[in-house]
Amino acid sequence: AAAAAATAAPVQMTPVELSDVMECRPLSEATLAQCGAKATTCGDLTRVAERPNSGFKAPAGVFLPFGAMEACLRGAGKADALVELVAATETAAAGGDPAAIEAACLAVRQLVAGAPFPPELAAQLTAAFPDPNGAARVVVRSSANVEDLAGMSAAGLYESVLGVSASSAAELGDAVREVWASLYSRRAVLARRAAGVPQASAHMAVLVQEMAPSRVSFVLHTATTSGASAAAVGPTSATLEAEVAVGLGETLASGARGSPWRLEVDQATGIVRTTAFASFGSALMIRKHAAHLGVQAEAVDYSQQELSTDVTARMALGRRLAAVGAALEAEYGAPQDIEGGVVGDVIYIVQSRPQPM
Repeated sequence: AAAAAATAAPVQMTPVELSDVMECRPLSEATLAQCGAKATTCGDLTRVAERPNSGFKAPAGVFLPFGAMEACLRGAGKADALVELVAATETAAAGGDPAAIEAACLAVRQLVAGAPFPPELAAQLTAAFPDPNGAARVVVRSSANVEDLAGMSAAGLYESVLGVSASSAAELGDAVREVWASLYSRRAVLARRAAGVPQASAHMAVLVQEMAPSRVSFVLHTATTSGASAAAVGPTSATLEAEVAVGLGETLASGARGSPWRLEVDQATGIVRTTAFASFGSALMIRKHAAHLGVQAEAVDYSQQELSTDVTARMALGRRLAAVGAALEAEYGAPQDIEGGVVGDVIYIVQSRPQPM
């Protein structure tokens, strides 16, 4: 397997600009070279959302560019150790011994997570999200240069940290280091090995966004991947597929036991077909009356969920999601995997990436 991976065609990556300054920048300034496809798309989504009749909103935020992690470790006197330990993950992955791979990955993660977080950088992050009441929450997300690429989506490989206090320098610093360190998880290292990407070529930027208290979250596939039409002619944009779950999107991303509501929307006729009903036993929610305490798991009573009890509600949501999906597919010129949530009656889009075909 290791030999086969070594001959895999390398994934095409955009050249990276490594910043030597530890700073956060507005999401509106994001570029591929500075912070990767995920953060750049999120910045672009904020501009698309401002158009009349866009049908959605996108959360504001900031990013820490490529090179910020390396600068942090350099400031702690750990730059050489980082280079050595990353090289050790390459050697271990090539050897194929599971215990050696895990040990090498753990060593570099511990180095990154244990580095002191610069107080000036933490201060910039808290200043980016003014919060006099201490209730605002943000999500701290990965944006690697080996993520959200055509041919290598890496969806779910890297960490996101939910419910981080926007006013806590300590929480923000811990969350950023957790995301940085996730660049060197065993799964991530092996995925890059399989894709022919050298470990030293992988870099992690960090995206910090306002957290929307979604009542339901969703993942959209703008080209259907199942059913008779897909079997006959391959993935087609004639039908949008939606997976919907109560609460924050982590339920869908985590592989929790249960199923989401699954909707298929015919883009030509607007007909919405329900192919599965949600059955997740719990949902991750921002605490309704104590947002400053972050998120919690809550039991779901599906007799009180209109998407289970009201076909009209499912049809209305399905059609709205289909319209947003079609617009973003047209915007980016290819089928998309789209993540978002519904807050009140407003659709929020937090990510759009090329759909693997």
